[in-house]
Amino acid sequence: MIPILIHIRTRCLADFGDPARHSGEEYLYVLTGAVTVHTICLDSTMAHVYAAAGCEEAVALCLCSSPDERLHDELMASPTS
Repeated sequence: MIPILIHIRTRCLADFGDPARHSGEEYLYVLTGAVTVHTICLDSTMAHVYAAAGCEEAVALCLCSSPDERLHDELMASPTS
């Protein structure tokens, strides 16, 4: 598993661009703020976007797992919120 602390500043789908998509699965736990998740408890190959809901920024812990050894590289190449 690869833990990632993400700061979500995107407010809507249009601001994000192409949804993230990568190998594996992920779990998201919102630490502060509120987040609109356009898919929940997801297979990471499904397109997905996290957007701050009614706040300037939300902070969340995202846990990603995959048998693919390139997952870390995929995540680092993904667009940020």
